[in-house]
Amino acid sequence: MIKKLAYIVVASMAFVACKDNNKFVINGNFENSTAQSKVYLYALDKAQPTAVDSTVLSDKGDFVFNYPSEDPNFFKVSIGNNEYMIIAKNGDDIKLSANLSDPTMKYSLSGAEEADKLEALNVTKNKFMAKIEASIAKRRTRIV
Repeated sequence: MIKKLAYIVVASMAFVACKDNNKFVINGNFENSTAQSKVYLYALDKAQPTAVDSTVLSDKGDFVFNYPSEDPNFFKVSIGNNEYMIIAKNGDDIKLSANLSDPTMKYSLSGAEEADKLEALNVTKNKFMAKIEASIAKRRTRIV
């Protein structure tokens, strides 16, 4: 029994040790997407966004990016007219999901401390933008 437990612990440690800390991973899924659509990863650490990787969506809307970034940096995942901000660094395993039909471009992130903070900022931004849009719509109805 103790031997089996020791093997399980060693196997678990080996699995955790296999995590690649020389790059980050973004596993994503886009709902209401078209298979084989091109998805781009842009680095935003310079004055101009730089395309650093691209891939195509699977039939289910899935995609994966692997890219190195020693320090936390801003990145943008782009498909068509939709853009999604991410903060990533080596060792992060980020999950990104979004509905491409959502006009607010709401998306969810998880898997890294910085990504989780950006997710919270995104939620606050969407609430604020909804209030602004409601206020504009209300003013338009008064004018008409």
